[in-house]
Amino acid sequence: MNKIIIKGNLTADPKSYTSKNEQQTQLAKFAVAVRRPYQDGESDYFHCTAFGKRAGFIIERFTKGKPILITGHMENDNFRNKNDEQVYGYNLIVDEVEFAGDKQEKNDPTADLESNNSSSKNSTNNKSFNFLEDVMPFGVTYGE
Repeated sequence: MNKIIIKGNLTADPKSYTSKNEQQTQLAKFAVAVRRPYQDGESDYFHCTAFGKRAGFIIERFTKGKPILITGHMENDNFRNKNDEQVYGYNLIVDEVEFAGDKQEKNDPTADLESNNSSSKNSTNNKSFNFLEDVMPFGVTYGE
């Protein structure tokens, strides 16, 4: 089983990309800082990628410092650098995203999103979004 759940804050505004494959899928790349329990002031940083409508939602609704709750899975992000050295890394692929702010932020009407192609889980103080509209495309390359 490969399932990761994190709650933290965006370290910067999400960056928008378009895949170079035939589907021209929208991507959002961003990092989330998660405080370590029992270790005052220390955090772990997760590099995240969202695809399709999830990417558009994150780009539109989240900015630097905003709290976010993500459910996803980890993928290896290994590559060879310019010096032909193997570089190892991991990337959290976003499967679900939720607002994780305080009650006032959750009740903010600008934070409400209705999408015809999404399934929503609503609770009294929380909007949860689970976009299952697309399958992660294979062979995606990122352009900067």
